[in-house]
Amino acid sequence: MKNNTNLMVLGVLILAVSVSGCYTTGLSAQERGLYNYSNLVYGLYSDKSQTRQSAARIFNPQEPIKLGVAQVGENVPSPAMMESLKKQTQMFTQVTGLPLGGIQSEGTSYYQQNDSEKDVSDRVMTLCAIAEDMGLDYVFLYGGSAEVASQATAWSLLDLTIVGAYVVPSRKVQLDINSVGVLIDVKDRRPIVLVSANHQARSRVAAIYSPDYYGTGQEVSFVEQRNIAVAQLADEFVEKMKIYF
Repeated sequence: MKNNTNLMVLGVLILAVSVSGCYTTGLSAQERGLYNYSNLVYGLYSDKSQTRQSAARIFNPQEPIKLGVAQVGENVPSPAMMESLKKQTQMFTQVTGLPLGGIQSEGTSYYQQNDSEKDVSDRVMTLCAIAEDMGLDYVFLYGGSAEVASQATAWSLLDLTIVGAYVVPSRKVQLDINSVGVLIDVKDRRPIVLVSANHQARSRVAAIYSPDYYGTGQEVSFVEQRNIAVAQLADEFVEKMKIYF
């Protein structure tokens, strides 16, 4: 009996190691490789000479500003971001979504490095040029990263059955989303205000709904959590902007 128990425990441990894992994506599924938030922000400086130009003018808006909003990897910013900012009429007379999608990077990994740094710089400079041509004063550029970890439990042995895989909450899923944004002065292409937010979520799900099984209900939950993270970033941005108005 004891040997059977030991074999069962060993089987559970082997199963846990074989199916547990984690992965990292951008705040958008298309935010990957060199085309990530940090590199786009650094791209603002890539064409500046080693001798720094004079310091940017002090950010002291005398009236509500015209704001462009762009999410790394997306053709349109998240509705959660746009809805939140459009409510702030005392700060923004206009809130316009700008495209930052269409980014092609080989592979699906967040860490792929197959692209040109010049391409990244050109993309953020072009974004500012579009905003300037549209008569906007500033651009709020945002992105981030999302880390998802899925861990098997003792109940994972039941995943070997069809009913267990669909019904038994045998997986621990941990989601950690770091969202970040920067307010960019359209005229001199310089960052003005930096803001960040962190969102964590923990859940127990059946194996079929865990991140290890793509295209399932867990992906729907992931999108929902990302929307929450974006809304939190919008709130942080609004709170930080209040000191200037």
